[in-house]
Amino acid sequence: MLIQTPKREGENVLTQEALELHLEAALAASKVQVSLYGKSWDLNKICYKSGVPIIENGMIERMIEKLFPCVILTPLDCFWDGAKLQGGSAYLPGRPDIQWTNLDPVQLLEELGQFTSLDGFRELLDKAQVGQAYVERPCLNPREPACPTSAPNRLSQQDPDIPSELTGGCHGFSRKFMHWQEELILGGTTKDPQGRLLSAEALQTMFLLMSPRQLYEHFKDDYEIQEIGWSEEKAAAILEAWQRELGELAQESLPHNSSQGVHAFSTTTLSDIMKSFSDVSAIRVAGGYLLMLAYACVTMLRWDCSKSQGAVGLAGVLLVALSVASGLGLCSLLGISFNAATTQPLPRPPAAPLGSQLFAPASSTRDLLDGAKGGRECGPLPLCRWNLADFAREKYAPLLLQTQTKGIVVLLFLALLGLTLYGTTLVHDGLYLTDIVPRGTKEHAFIATQAKYFSFYHVFIATQGGPQGIVVLLFLALLGLTLYGTTLVHDGLCFQALTLQSVLLPRVLTPGPQVAVLAMMTVELFGIMGLMGIKLSAIPAVILIASVGIGVEFTVHVALGFLTAMGSRTLRSALALEHTLAPVLDGALSTLLGLLMLAGSEFDFILRYFFAVLTVLTVLGLLNGLVLLPVLLSVIGPPAEVAPGSAVVPSRGLPCGRLPRGSGRAERRGERWHPCVDAS
Repeated sequence: MLIQTPKREGENVLTQEALELHLEAALAASKVQVSLYGKSWDLNKICYKSGVPIIENGMIERMIEKLFPCVILTPLDCFWDGAKLQGGSAYLPGRPDIQWTNLDPVQLLEELGQFTSLDGFRELLDKAQVGQAYVERPCLNPREPACPTSAPNRLSQQDPDIPSELTGGCHGFSRKFMHWQEELILGGTTKDPQGRLLSAEALQTMFLLMSPRQLYEHFKDDYEIQEIGWSEEKAAAILEAWQRELGELAQESLPHNSSQGVHAFSTTTLSDIMKSFSDVSAIRVAGGYLLMLAYACVTMLRWDCSKSQGAVGLAGVLLVALSVASGLGLCSLLGISFNAATTQPLPRPPAAPLGSQLFAPASSTRDLLDGAKGGRECGPLPLCRWNLADFAREKYAPLLLQTQTKGIVVLLFLALLGLTLYGTTLVHDGLYLTDIVPRGTKEHAFIATQAKYFSFYHVFIATQGGPQGIVVLLFLALLGLTLYGTTLVHDGLCFQALTLQSVLLPRVLTPGPQVAVLAMMTVELFGIMGLMGIKLSAIPAVILIASVGIGVEFTVHVALGFLTAMGSRTLRSALALEHTLAPVLDGALSTLLGLLMLAGSEFDFILRYFFAVLTVLTVLGLLNGLVLLPVLLSVIGPPAEVAPGSAVVPSRGLPCGRLPRGSGRAERRGERWHPCVDAS
């Protein structure tokens, strides 16, 4: 496929100069030849042809087979110059080589009719409305010596009215069966009120090739081909080699100072570029793991070596790396092929589990060890021992849980919810092809140009009966699409996850605020996707559903801390923030570090559908889990699951529920509340 556009946007391409440049590029593409298996392969051998009629005279049949044209959809077919793209030729004694540039089918049949009966073939050409084929069409340059005298503008030497000739589209050698509509060959068109073309901004030419199976079947009985061990695999290799050569030559066909630009595309070159970018980036994967390792070790190190958990962070990252490797190995054993959608996001997996599976248990273990150790200890300076737990207790929780702050938080989140609800109306189904092709490649430029100028095409349905069949077909298509979408998205998983939480948590009312926050997160993420212009396809739908589970990572720790604390709702919300602010922030930051490696991807698909969506999800999780959820719990939170007991700890003689902290903070506060049960 070739698309030609002006280098200065908005210029008209319906000019003689632009069409001659398009002819030059298309002609270079049609002359591509590749040598494989000791044979030369050109377009005339591998192109798709509508079918050669069977004629009793073998010599004439072979001649017609050589002349039979390829199916090429091009705006050049409106002119005699379109015949230059057809490479077939034949020889008859006493006349020059027969090519489509000088072929008059009517005259040729009259000459051949002297040797054999061609009534059936003549009738076939009449039904197809072949006529005089290309020699009766106007020439782009009527002063060209090869322009036939039968061309309408050959004698007058007048340049053709290009917009008028292209109005309504063009025809191949058959006017009845080969009609190239305007939408296929012209892009960015403008018309007058009568529907006549005035200008266009793009020209498109398409070469139709045979499939590997068709090419194999076409030459399997050729005695010259049998000697190379002809197979379908070799046919596919020939087609791929020809398409690669086409892309290189078409780009170089026009001079650099030309006013026009040509974009070439083939499925083979697209497959090649996708394979090259689907390789696993060792630097990106290693960088992602090193970032996770550095962050986990640094955040878990302490001045006191007995309390330092840097080795725990190292072990946690290594375990996650092993789990990712084993998961990929299992996918390989199951026959799942790797592509850009799997290899590009590889740096992200080590980040996601760190929040709930590493930082939270490590933080809880350190707190328990501090409380059980007891006694006074020498510690660092007060400035050095101040951490996120102190910030949550002394600064953040008192500010957040004020009555005025609660009202502001609720209003802001309601405004965000309203904005995202509007964003949900902007979401459309589909996927931009430019998102799945690496930026900066020729294929990306072609697909972007095609999406701009040739993004739609009218399709018609012809039936032998009334319109009832079309109505039924549309109904079935609509019904099938709905069922397919439901199966693909698995929207029941959301409700299953929420139901499972309500069963596992102790009280029926316990998951209420958490479920509300998770539902808001899902709606907010969906709305922001609409505001960002992200279309809903398989991967965004899966991420949207998975956001319920990922959101639990930011909310379940706060909810659990609230349930296991004692006191009023406000006090328990403050204690929950003190216990969970650090591990939740650590988990979120580690996730963002993993996602940061995706920012360098060449795929807009990875940037928009993975990096952007997952980054927004992480930020929403932080805001909802550490801002909105504590406010809701302080107002409508469930009762505590524990109560202060009166048992006495034998070693200290203190009531159960008042345990001194072993850290330096105990020297300032004296003692602290901890959840426990009555041991009596």
